[in-house]
Amino acid sequence: MKGILFSIIGMLYHALMSSAQTCPLSDILSPVVTYQLDIAGLEDIAWKAEPIDTNGDGKKDDGFIGVGQAQFSSTPNRQALIVRLNPNLTLYSADWPVTVGGNQNDVAYSAIQASDGNIVVCGKKTSTKYGGSANSNVWIFKLDLIDGDTIPGTVHEYGGSGDDIGYDIVEDVTAGNYVIAGGTGNGANGDLSGYTINGLGEYWILAIDTGDFTIAWDTIYHGDYTGGSLDDWAESIIIDHNGHYVVSGYCSSCQEDKVQMEAMLVKMENDGDFLWKKVYGDASADIDSMRDHGSFSVIETYNATTGNYHYLSTGVSHPWDCFNGHNHDLYVFKTDSNGNDVWTPGCELDEGISFGGGKKDDGFYATQTCDGHYLLAGDAASPSGDYDVNCNHDTLSPYTPDAWLLKISSSGARLWDESLGNTLGDEAHSIKSVTDGSYVIAGEFGTSMVGQDFYMAKFELSACDPPSGLNVSTSGCQATFTWNSKACIPKYILKYKKLFASTWTTVDPAVSPVVITGSGRYIWTVQAQCSPNVISVPDTGATFQLNCKIGEEEVSGSEMISLYPNPTDGHFRIAVSFSQEISTQTTIDILDQVGSVVFSQIVTLEQGILDEKISISHLPAGFYSLRITCNRANLFTKLVIQKS
Repeated sequence: MKGILFSIIGMLYHALMSSAQTCPLSDILSPVVTYQLDIAGLEDIAWKAEPIDTNGDGKKDDGFIGVGQAQFSSTPNRQALIVRLNPNLTLYSADWPVTVGGNQNDVAYSAIQASDGNIVVCGKKTSTKYGGSANSNVWIFKLDLIDGDTIPGTVHEYGGSGDDIGYDIVEDVTAGNYVIAGGTGNGANGDLSGYTINGLGEYWILAIDTGDFTIAWDTIYHGDYTGGSLDDWAESIIIDHNGHYVVSGYCSSCQEDKVQMEAMLVKMENDGDFLWKKVYGDASADIDSMRDHGSFSVIETYNATTGNYHYLSTGVSHPWDCFNGHNHDLYVFKTDSNGNDVWTPGCELDEGISFGGGKKDDGFYATQTCDGHYLLAGDAASPSGDYDVNCNHDTLSPYTPDAWLLKISSSGARLWDESLGNTLGDEAHSIKSVTDGSYVIAGEFGTSMVGQDFYMAKFELSACDPPSGLNVSTSGCQATFTWNSKACIPKYILKYKKLFASTWTTVDPAVSPVVITGSGRYIWTVQAQCSPNVISVPDTGATFQLNCKIGEEEVSGSEMISLYPNPTDGHFRIAVSFSQEISTQTTIDILDQVGSVVFSQIVTLEQGILDEKISISHLPAGFYSLRITCNRANLFTKLVIQKS
């Protein structure tokens, strides 16, 4: 359904949030922009938000796709709800949002932007293929990125006669498959024919051919124990840097009693071949009936200092009484590439650490921040000031949850937390890093005792460390600036000027190394722009001296490099006039932003005059340096190529 009636309460900054809040946001978060959507005053929920790339530059910062569910009546009348938003969280066009599904219980849990640019969604659909109206199938469909239309031939269901669900999806471009992680029901028929399903269900991983949407391969997993009356299911899947799949979820067959849940990771090859499985939580024999653990998500993290990769999983824990007898904690654990726990366990845990207060607090998702630490998203129903929970907008018991952001260090230490929401129930179900340095969450915003709004929020972190490792090397009239660059920093800004000069020359964006030419004594600084509205304080490099010479003669300063036109479409004229009337062979080089020579031509300097037409139309648009090498001197200037 398109063009549905909805209300938007969006583009709100945190300064405009509910006057009922009792704990205003600190300055940790830069402006918070939100989007809310209400369909019929009932339960509308956003489960995932996915940044998208629309201009083909490889950077996913051109907007967002949000997926979830819309409820149209008090009966289980839910449809998948999908929105496309601009970077500022306004609707992309009047074509959005869209709903897909019937009049039963259809939900979109996850979405990706496929390699063809369109949107692939997975979830669950009330069965129209196997089973009946009381059962669900794994569901996949594809939407056009521009108008949200369902692409013909892409709507499919998979499963048996039980309740089969797809919770997460990735695209393996190398294998040509969409890979879905979810859970089977207990019906070993249909697409599950030939399997013997343990308990009421198992992890189910399906590879779906991206061309015809047939099952390329599938596999199921359960814990070490058979039988029982509960099920196992997968919530999350990633493709790691080696191309392997890692799946996380809940496992009731991982303990002998087959009642208490554990978090279980499974790692496999990209053809489904098994590598290993591990369980996490607490397998102590004396735990009570509420002691459960599970994983809602897994991500791969990278330590730039050691060069090591790890897996970080976020979920929930039902501990003993580590925080005054509460029944839920946010639970997080970190493993090496073989699944071995790398943190010292927290209170009464065999693996992992829990965070929370005296009430029900949950963890759903995590992302790695640019400083190497982790930002976790979930909800916190514990009151303000209760153990790890600094803020809850609800001041009356029983407390309703807030959407909760918790930052922890790479070693698992609590750093800070923030809450978003009002005095009703709010949750953050996912968090993703955006290429521009911001973050986006998807969840739900409480509007009444029975109503939840589809909710997304975008924010930036106010902390932004300046670049380190500034260094300058000089040779004659040439200076080369370098600094330690981080891939997660969207851009750096370089400024330099002659000592005592009033104006700065700015290179924005600057990519280390940067080469300039000049004569005299200079000072310089570099800043990191960590996100659209957050720039670090400048770090200052060492003062340096440039002395331009041609042969043994000092350049008088009358030398000028003239490029016309500049910017250019690739055809331009270069003219240089030297005070010395020398005649010699001269080399013209064009360098890209990393200092590589992408064009070179030998020309003749006659009586101190150089006048040449240059054609470099084969080079892509961008920023370049032009270098003229004459005897032992290098002269530099900037060149910009623009193409229509």
